[in-house]
Amino acid sequence: MLSIPLVLLVAVLSCVLTFAISRYFYTRRLKDMRLVTDALSKGDFKGRLNMSASDEWGDLARGINQMSEEFQKKIRQIIADKDQLKAILSSMVEGVIIVS
Repeated sequence: MLSIPLVLLVAVLSCVLTFAISRYFYTRRLKDMRLVTDALSKGDFKGRLNMSASDEWGDLARGINQMSEEFQKKIRQIIADKDQLKAILSSMVEGVIIVS
């Protein structure tokens, strides 16, 4: 028969081990998300999160990836529009007067 102190020791060790493992995985996911979102805030839209989990973490990662793709599309469109306007305005020979 196992003694009570041994059972308690095994229970405490298993709790500590479970806590350490879960903390590692959650911390790693949060660090990955932080790195990608920091890059997004600096204008780097290439970073993606590779989380295929079907839980809330996976949903959040897919949302961040989708947001990054949408930002990238919008910025490309804005740049294309700006370049088009620049080309139109630079090709005008006559002056333009804006009356408001």
